[in-house]
Amino acid sequence: MSCRRWFAWFAVLLAATLAIHLYDVGVRHALLKQFALDRSQGAVRIVERYGLAPNQCVGEQQGELYPLAAAFLTVESLATSHLEAFARGGLATTATALGVGVDFSMGPGRIKPSTAQRLMQTHERQATVSQMRDSSLTRRLLDRCGALQVAILLLEDVKGRYGAETDRKFVRLAAAAYNGQSPAGTSLQADIAAQIYFDLVYNIFQHYRFMRHA
Repeated sequence: MSCRRWFAWFAVLLAATLAIHLYDVGVRHALLKQFALDRSQGAVRIVERYGLAPNQCVGEQQGELYPLAAAFLTVESLATSHLEAFARGGLATTATALGVGVDFSMGPGRIKPSTAQRLMQTHERQATVSQMRDSSLTRRLLDRCGALQVAILLLEDVKGRYGAETDRKFVRLAAAAYNGQSPAGTSLQADIAAQIYFDLVYNIFQHYRFMRHA
């Protein structure tokens, strides 16, 4: 096949990828607009498209912190386009296969391997966590149920540090810890982004909690 034909095929593939990406991002923006107009129905639509189904991660669903952990995974999945998720996952998998350590947020929960390893060492009390192969940790973070388990560990860590709080206050503390937010007042833009993130997580958390008791 000539170079010209290869270039034509590459251009078509690139255009198709861009079109799919733009459509994907457009759907996410539309759901955010719907959420802004009607939080209850917006949360339902977001969970339907990006959330955990009732038959997924069944073993974790009865845990106290499941609804909130599921809410974080849903919001992070909403905020990460398919193209970005694919790129991050592919890079992490390739790097670990080559023996190169990586430490950026990845998977449905957008969790860093260093964060996951710290939480597993503290809360799962695994003596061999520090010797865990990077590839095993990467696979766990790229797996939806594995990421959910680590998100639950993060919430257990927040609960251990702050104790029992009201739902709203605990979700706000957890959102700040999960999303690595700057302290309030750092900048107006950061405060607005933090509030939008909190609103999404809190309303989707309520949806999961209601569905569990329905």
